Amino acid sequence: YRREESFRDLDNDFERFFIAATLTWLINDSTDLTVNLEYIEDDEPLESGSTFAFGDGLADVPTTRVFSDPDSTVDQDFFNVGYTLEHRFNDSWKLRNQFRYTYSSFDYSVTPFPISLDETTGLANRFFTLQNGDTETYSLYTNVQGEFNTGSIGHTLLLGVDLNRSLGSTFSAINFSANDVIDIFEDTVDIPFPPEEDFTPFTDRETEIDQLGIYLQD
Repeated sequence: YRREESFRDLDNDFERFFIAATLTWLINDSTDLTVNLEYIEDDEPLESGSTFAFGDGLADVPTTRVFSDPDSTVDQDFFNVGYTLEHRFNDSWKLRNQFRYTYSSFDYSVTPFPISLDETTGLANRFFTLQNGDTETYSLYTNVQGEFNTGSIGHTLLLGVDLNRSLGSTFSAINFSANDVIDIFEDTVDIPFPPEEDFTPFTDRETEIDQLGIYLQD
C-alpha cells in the first residue's frame, strides 16, 4: 500500500493498493500447476498541469495552484489471474497449457480543463470532460514440445495453438460552458459542474477482437 500527498493544492492524495500471489502445486514428479494472481487499485487526483504559456515565457503563478478542480479524481483498477499446467511425458516430450484472464478499467470524474487564455486579462476559459472504460482479455495457450534425432541431426519440435478474445468499451463526453471562466492570477474559484446529462458524447465505442494462432517450429 502506498500513499502520497502532493505539493499541489489538491483535495485528494495518491493512493495505490497492490497485491501479487503465486502458488505452485507439484502434483507428482511429472506434473505441476502454478496459479498467479495480481491486483492493482490506483486512486489519484486528476488535473491539467501547473502553469500557462504567457508572452515569451510562463505565467507568474505559484506551482501549487490548480487550474482544473482540486477534487477531481481518476480511479484505475487492474486484475490478472491465470495458471500454467505442465506435464512431462518423459525426458524428451512435454505438454504445457496456460490460461490468463485480465481486466482493467478507468474512470475519470467530471473535470474542467483550460482551453484558452486572454493574456490581457488573465482570464482562462475551461471546458468540462468525463471519460471511463474497461477491457477484458481471455487468453488460452497450449503447446507440445519434444526433442528427438533423425540420424545425426537433433531436433526440438514445438507445436501449439493460441486463442485470444478481447472485449473493450470506452466512453467520453464534453461540455463547453460559457460561464466557466477563471482568473489564473487568483485562487481558483469553485464553479458548479453541469449535470452529466448535459454533456455531449465524444466517444462511445465497444470492441471485440478474436484471435487464433497456430504455430510449428523445428
